[in-house]
Amino acid sequence: MEKNSINIRKDVEVKANEIVEQAQTIPADTYKLGVKGCEPAYSKEKALPMLKMDYVVTEGEYKGRHVFENIMLIPASLWVLKKFLVALGEGELELPITTGADGAYVIDEKGCFEVICSTVIGQEVLVDVSVEPENKEKGWKAKNRVTEYYPETRTGFSTKVGSTSWDE
Repeated sequence: MEKNSINIRKDVEVKANEIVEQAQTIPADTYKLGVKGCEPAYSKEKALPMLKMDYVVTEGEYKGRHVFENIMLIPASLWVLKKFLVALGEGELELPITTGADGAYVIDEKGCFEVICSTVIGQEVLVDVSVEPENKEKGWKAKNRVTEYYPETRTGFSTKVGSTSWDE
């Protein structure tokens, strides 16, 4: 092993000066992303239900890089979930969401977690990604944000993938 190198696995060697100190953003652009992870979570401050999404760029110069997103499962944010599912071709997915007597949405969050996560992992979606700048006052580092989802009919690619070669 070379001096100043770290052996992470027996077959992988990384030079210490090549280690990235923090996750780096990818440039703002339109990317095809594979859904690598979807896990239920709750926001820190108000304990609101959300899906923690982990996407991976599936092609191009940034193939293999990750983009993360939280999709809130609250009535005011259901439009984001709808755009995401429609872009995946899952607009007809039956979700455990009902309408209460007052007309407000009632969300079975645990049911939504299960149905959505089991459906979307391994699929691909075309999205616009922006870069949110660092905010030192709030202690936030620069990060990527998904700003738009596009249905598969926009590009002709299929969201149903047989093998996830981007996930290797």
